[in-house]
Amino acid sequence: MSPSWIKNINSKLPVDEKIFFTPGNALQLDYISAGKGEWNAAIIYQTMRGVDAFTNATQLVFRLFVKPNTNSNALPMIAIAKDSSTISSFQPIQNYISAYTIGKWIKVSIPLKDFGDEISFEDINLNQFKQQSTDNKEHVLYIDQVELLPGEKAASSFPPPALTSAKAYAKHVDITWKPITDSSVKYIKVYRSGDRKYFIL
Repeated sequence: MSPSWIKNINSKLPVDEKIFFTPGNALQLDYISAGKGEWNAAIIYQTMRGVDAFTNATQLVFRLFVKPNTNSNALPMIAIAKDSSTISSFQPIQNYISAYTIGKWIKVSIPLKDFGDEISFEDINLNQFKQQSTDNKEHVLYIDQVELLPGEKAASSFPPPALTSAKAYAKHVDITWKPITDSSVKYIKVYRSGDRKYFIL
């Protein structure tokens, strides 16, 4: 609602293909939070056939990248919802950030119990964001890898995958490695370099 504003394309949040935590894009929240106005946006989970088994989740986890000129109080508030009419209590995102950093990916973990007990994790199908501050300034941040997860395990260090072969072709490389059996490993990032000094995804 004006004079607040959030960037959208046909009522959908834009994505950025240059800034992301996991390839190849991240959602962009570009907004102005003004007095006597309000903006809101939602990330909706689309049910997919065959993807209906979930481990009992206890927290909402996502990655956050904040561009300069945004202090933590200017971040949005977040809620979980079953549908547009069943929305939990909103929580300030900054309350769940231990080390607020500009220009780097931050991991945000919010216990589901903090949203209240009106919605069980099996029924969650969207996350709702809304403005918190009223500073009348433009802020840009990115959201990536939004997940419902069980309690976190103690941090551990994983060795690099054991490569078994790498074969180069004109436009790609086929790489194979030994299977990873640790269930806490969710994905493997592959980096490439032309000079063995600078590596990119």
